[in-house]
Amino acid sequence: MGAGAWKAVQQAGWLATLAPGSGVSIVALVRRQFGTDRVASVTLERAVVRPSTPTMGTRLDLRPEGVESSLEVVGVILLTESGRPTFLQPTVEVFTSWEPLARAQLTCASGWREVLES
Repeated sequence: MGAGAWKAVQQAGWLATLAPGSGVSIVALVRRQFGTDRVASVTLERAVVRPSTPTMGTRLDLRPEGVESSLEVVGVILLTESGRPTFLQPTVEVFTSWEPLARAQLTCASGWREVLES
């Protein structure tokens, strides 16, 4: 995460949402999938600071990131460490349940970036 993203984290007040006194947090790369009949038409992502790694089947509250309701976690992938500094680098990818394609444009306008598959 670059300096600009860190500044956005501070301005949005995400650090204030961490468990008080825990001193522990993670950076999760949340991927929201939009489409029909379980065919991904658009995948949008955003790095968010969370107090812990969410587990499958739980509801993820992302209201500070502009999400109007909690999203169900359907997948979690732990990321490996690389040779670069890990401060504020995502340590886990979180996939949420499918959402209607019509929501993708509004989500993209609120700062979520599109994932371009290679």
